[in-house]
Amino acid sequence: MLCAVSLLQPSLPCPRCVARLTLVSRACATGVLSKTERVDTSRIALTGFSAGGNLALSVSNSLGPSLISAVATFYAPTNFTLGDGVKRAPEGQPFKPLVWVFRQFALAYLPKGTRREHPRLSVLFAPPERYPGTVLCICGARDTLHEDSVRLCKRLQEAGGQDVEFISAPGRRHGCESRARPAAIVSLLQTG
Repeated sequence: MLCAVSLLQPSLPCPRCVARLTLVSRACATGVLSKTERVDTSRIALTGFSAGGNLALSVSNSLGPSLISAVATFYAPTNFTLGDGVKRAPEGQPFKPLVWVFRQFALAYLPKGTRREHPRLSVLFAPPERYPGTVLCICGARDTLHEDSVRLCKRLQEAGGQDVEFISAPGRRHGCESRARPAAIVSLLQTG
């Protein structure tokens, strides 16, 4: 499993961060890892949290199911076309400073002129058939990104061709501000 993290952001904003991670993932799946006998390159998966989840979805769609077999995301944004303050969480609003952080994220990672509807950024609009065979999305029900993941999973399920699962974490906000414990995540996955 490869974890989508771009430590160079915001010095490497969209779409360059997606291009960089796509190159690295392709190299791992076809080059470096394929020469290692202990790694089954037919079972490469990507994962990521928040912006990393968006990157994992974008890269897995870019590389396609022939190179990436699964993608698992936590709290991933999938639609950047909606304006600030439009998204709502099903179980109430997020921690107020977090809304400000999301706004700052958009300013830093999405340079002026970025086409927010581009499928490499708003992965909800990417071709469903290009996603891997297994897609897992997890999001807290008190997070404004919850419905992003719901919509993506619904779209993929309607298109068919993938094993898609969405897990809603009741009462949870954005993972980085909810003090979620690893044991709680493992428990959620085992009971979900």
